[in-house]
Amino acid sequence: MFRSRLNEFPIKGNGPFKLYYKNGQLRIKTFLINGKRNGLAEWYYKNGQLKYRAYYKGGQLNGSYEEYDENGLLEYKTNYNDSQLNDLK
Repeated sequence: MFRSRLNEFPIKGNGPFKLYYKNGQLRIKTFLINGKRNGLAEWYYKNGQLKYRAYYKGGQLNGSYEEYDENGLLEYKTNYNDSQLNDLK
């Protein structure tokens, strides 16, 4: 599951952060405050389709979380409150 991959790319700094695949396609888009994700974070497949969409507060999952397949279809949706699973849909 996604949570096991949260720290796959340790990042530091403040402000918008983007990471790209070698082919130039966007891989991760997020916003950092003191090196921690805050607000919307999105991960993408190599084909450009959205893979994960999650909301963070102080580096912790906080709000809606969604997983998509490689064709862009929603596969899983849930909600987190301070990194605790809140409700499964």
